[in-house]
Amino acid sequence: MTEDKPCIVNIVDLDGRGLGLANIDENSVAVPFTLPGEVATIEVIHPKRREPWGKLLSVANLNPERQEPPCRHFGKCGGCLLQHLSEDAYRQFKIQNLKSILELNGLPTDAPGETIFIGPHQRRRIDISGRMTEDGLVLGFHNINSKRPFTVEQCAVLHPKIEALFAPLRELLETLMEEREKIHVFFTVADNGVDLMLAGLKRQFSGDGVQKLIAFAKEYDLVRLIFKAKKRVTLYVRETPTISFGGYSVEVASNAFLQASSAADQALADLVIKNIPQDAKRVADLFCGRGTLSLPLIQSGYEVDGYECDDHALDALQATGAQGLRTFSRNLFDSPLSANELKGYDVVVLDPPRSGIKDQVISLGDAKIPRIIYVSCGLESFSRDGAALLERGYSLTQMNLVDQFIWTPHMEVVGVFELA
Repeated sequence: MTEDKPCIVNIVDLDGRGLGLANIDENSVAVPFTLPGEVATIEVIHPKRREPWGKLLSVANLNPERQEPPCRHFGKCGGCLLQHLSEDAYRQFKIQNLKSILELNGLPTDAPGETIFIGPHQRRRIDISGRMTEDGLVLGFHNINSKRPFTVEQCAVLHPKIEALFAPLRELLETLMEEREKIHVFFTVADNGVDLMLAGLKRQFSGDGVQKLIAFAKEYDLVRLIFKAKKRVTLYVRETPTISFGGYSVEVASNAFLQASSAADQALADLVIKNIPQDAKRVADLFCGRGTLSLPLIQSGYEVDGYECDDHALDALQATGAQGLRTFSRNLFDSPLSANELKGYDVVVLDPPRSGIKDQVISLGDAKIPRIIYVSCGLESFSRDGAALLERGYSLTQMNLVDQFIWTPHMEVVGVFELA
């Protein structure tokens, strides 16, 4: 297999990552932005890696399920890999991918539930990278298969309030940054405006630079502007940024964890509440964060104990004053709740990080919690943890897909486990 020499390949399949697959000299080559049945001209890059990639030069014999991508950066950006797939084919890809991963890990695929597809222009929180060059500031996402950013002019995924700030912010930062300097920009669309944090620089801006940033914040009606170099400085606050969960307004931090969109918040909360038995009273919410699920549960009349290791998130949650809510600072990775501590809960809801939390799941199974609702953005860890519950007498009775990561292979799932 020769690097950097163009060759023509047949795309034979689409893998679970959304990458086209071709075979060269009995080696599998991943070719982004292609579909099965197509003929692609590529250059092989990184042939010494375990899996070589094909840089797409041109494509012919187009798959009938191919569509025109909605974003001008498709084919360059490392974010969306599936914009070229028609809507129906894309949805089938997601559903089949979910079933394949479950089956591969020994979980049943016959527990279908509601599937929710969240559309474009709704993602409310991102961070982008910037690098000052002799030709100006490059500010945006990473190129495919690279850590180098390119300048983003539009994004079909993002909330319009974020997209509208790209060009004016880049123009401003070009007047403040020096060649070779790097910066990270964090955007969050709160209910009351855009929260913006600039980080990564190794120096503070001058007084004149600070005044330009403050003027920018006022002109574009930011809710808050934070600059973080050697120390974190709040340059401007119109009011505290908040997001609503279950009718409660919760303060958010500039780089706090949030679901990708408010629509995802609502979809996940609705699915969790829908799957709680009517006679349940006490619910434990593990990895409760700022109350994405805890507060809608409170609003629905349940008593909730929330467990979380992020004390800032707990402070924000407690500040809501929600009645019927107790919070506990606990690192569930280092100190999982024991079976004895879990006694008395009718339902346990958990939404761990992508890595999952098998030790805690084993304790849940040993405690014989009547119903466990597992929310996950990591299907491999969900499958592993779910298998541990099946071994302890549980059945996976319902499985819901929430596609909040549009045009990517990533998925959010809500699985309901009940004692058999």
